Amino acid sequence: MISTAVSLFKLKNATQHDTKKILVAITTHFAIRKYVRKKDGKSPILLHASQSGVRARISLDLFVLEKDWSTKKERCKQDHDINLIF
Repeated sequence: MISTAVSLFKLKNATQHDTKKILVAITTHFAIRKYVRKKDGKSPILLHASQSGVRARISLDLFVLEKDWSTKKERCKQDHDINLIF
């Protein structure tokens, strides 16, 4: 999943212009979307990845209740199986 996210980024400092820069840092964090499904009341989890000022939001197809999500730790409080996935 993350390898497809890297291909979404357009590098500002492309390696063809700067041959010494092989690796570029990517900042990631998980967030819960405000959208709530009506059938079970769960919200989707998104992966936010940014690099050189370009941000991509990738849906992980994982759903949790908003009350079970810890924004500080970026983890689910109740379902430990979901935490193992990411």
